[in-house]
Amino acid sequence: MLLPLRGCHSESVENMTVRSEFSSYSESHDMKKHKILNPLASNDSTESRRFGLMFQDDKYKSCHSENLENKAIGPQFSSYSESYVLKKVAFTLAEVLITIGILGIVAAMTIPTLMQNSQNRELVSQYLKMNNVLSNALKNMEAYEQTKINKMNETDFKTKFENHLKTISCNSTSDFTPDVCLQDGGQIKYGTFDTTCTNDICMQLTIDTNGDKKPNQAGKDRFTVNLTKLGLKATGDSDTCSEGYDCGAYILAHHKLWNGETGSNTVEDTRTVAEKNQEALAACKSSNATSCTLANGLQLTKEGDLWTSPTLQGANVYEGETPAWEPADGDYPSDGDNECYNPQTDDWEEAADGMCHGGDYWGGAKKYCEDQGLTLPTRSQLQTLRTTRGCNSSSTSPECTGWFWSSELNSDHGYAYNVYFQDGYEVTYSRSYIGANFRVVCVGN
Repeated sequence: MLLPLRGCHSESVENMTVRSEFSSYSESHDMKKHKILNPLASNDSTESRRFGLMFQDDKYKSCHSENLENKAIGPQFSSYSESYVLKKVAFTLAEVLITIGILGIVAAMTIPTLMQNSQNRELVSQYLKMNNVLSNALKNMEAYEQTKINKMNETDFKTKFENHLKTISCNSTSDFTPDVCLQDGGQIKYGTFDTTCTNDICMQLTIDTNGDKKPNQAGKDRFTVNLTKLGLKATGDSDTCSEGYDCGAYILAHHKLWNGETGSNTVEDTRTVAEKNQEALAACKSSNATSCTLANGLQLTKEGDLWTSPTLQGANVYEGETPAWEPADGDYPSDGDNECYNPQTDDWEEAADGMCHGGDYWGGAKKYCEDQGLTLPTRSQLQTLRTTRGCNSSSTSPECTGWFWSSELNSDHGYAYNVYFQDGYEVTYSRSYIGANFRVVCVGN
């Protein structure tokens, strides 16, 4: 009777060693009593080959590997059938083709829309940029010449207007036939010059925002703008367009192209004023302008590297939130520690509950700037702005006098830092302080 095997064991079989791996049974057997099937045997004695050895008797089936050079046999698997087939798992050709087909259909449906949206955004950006270029050129011309457009003749106006534009020779091959070509690709065609400026319109310009580049269509890259006694004005209505050339006002209001569908464009724009203003400011920056009209009409001026809003008195901005904060530590115009400024009495009073309350005018100033898409300046930015403006102890203009709120708070008691523009002195004041000499200026970063 054959002795059953519980695993693989160490024994000598014609100079071949079988290594035991997982059985505790160590008795020797004559493995020649069992027929070993070697379906992968090779006549090449120099080839190191691994193959499975299967025992014919089902009771002793076990799989081993053999290295013919060193005659070592070791277990690889716990069981084998008498024929061993190695299969490689992979996708079939049909599966691959179906997947590629589905991806192709999805791409065909989405890519054209994505490309069109990208082109439309670029066209809107080009219009906003050229609108600012022309607006700034008109303002700079009038400031430099110290006169208004309605006080000039046509020849004089064109010459001096172009002095404030970056122009190149026109070599246009389109049907636009421009009178002026700009370095950034824009093109201008003059209309009739009206010295009386009927309805405040002194001249109408037709512009191509990207020159010879396509699409060369009204309402997309070709528009009309009016030069008025009050500055540049886009044509058309902010909620609709009667025809393509007068769609500029719509683009300024919605920052998108008119799609031509009646009633579909008057849906309320969900973007905030801050978001619209930030887009307008980005267009100004890309055009190297020195002034910028934001979407809500706020006028910014470039002072050095900073875009600044008009200077406001601190009391002219709303109070915003009214949080509580720790009282002063005595380094303020008060009679002692633990006091808070009361804007109603214009005096310092003891904090009854250990905290200051009341109108947060610093918070109001901060919120006002953020609502415009701008920020309160840091102390460093205020010092830079003070230097740019040339402020000193003899300055008298609101832009160079008084305390300007910064965006920074003192970490000890939560009071806000201010910079005094006549001498650059920095100090912290209660956020509820509303003295007549407190100023607010917002910056666009």
